[in-house]
Amino acid sequence: MKTPATIKIGRRRYKVIKKRHMHYAGLLSYRTKELALATHWRGTVPYTPRQIKETFWHEVIHGILYDMRQYALNSKEKFVDGLAMRIVAVLKQLPKDSR
Repeated sequence: MKTPATIKIGRRRYKVIKKRHMHYAGLLSYRTKELALATHWRGTVPYTPRQIKETFWHEVIHGILYDMRQYALNSKEKFVDGLAMRIVAVLKQLPKDSR
């Protein structure tokens, strides 16, 4: 998946950046308006393209729930992660020109 340079979620536009060294696989900062994706686990082992895609959608879902003011759901990592994995699985089934 080619990640966009920016993504708009609600009224906020986030800059999408990739970093080799991060404490998390991804992080969405509402304050700095950045969606950061790690390219490597602990800076050494590369994440697979599918892992990066799932992390991207995981962070987008956090942004959507924050925009919707669904703070209780936004804090449930298991829910956000499960939804992200299912979105990626559905997108994989779509023709490439409709993704």
